[in-house]
Amino acid sequence: MYYNPLIGGILVEVASILDGIDGEIARLTKKSSRFGAFLDSVLDRFVDIAVLTAGSSYLLSILAPDKALLIASWLISSSLMVSFLHARGEASLGTNLRQIGASPYATRDVRLFLYSI
Repeated sequence: MYYNPLIGGILVEVASILDGIDGEIARLTKKSSRFGAFLDSVLDRFVDIAVLTAGSSYLLSILAPDKALLIASWLISSSLMVSFLHARGEASLGTNLRQIGASPYATRDVRLFLYSI
């Protein structure tokens, strides 16, 4: 199988830019909706799955299986926990976690970029 992490990283960034554009267009045209936000979140998780699967596959090609599994498990767990904490924070606390002191630096875009390199 052929792997090119540079192309993978570029594709992740292009997907991230396109993901941001749709929301901005919806807001500018005043066509944003709760369903649109829901759909955007669901599609974001599919992108996360694709990126993490590709990254895990690449790790298996360059590292010993036990090391690759350990790193891939950590990346997947981290991604799941960030999404879970964000959703639970909004549902249970009624607020975005960034408003109560969580770091604003590790946004989804930053995490995907780091996973892809």
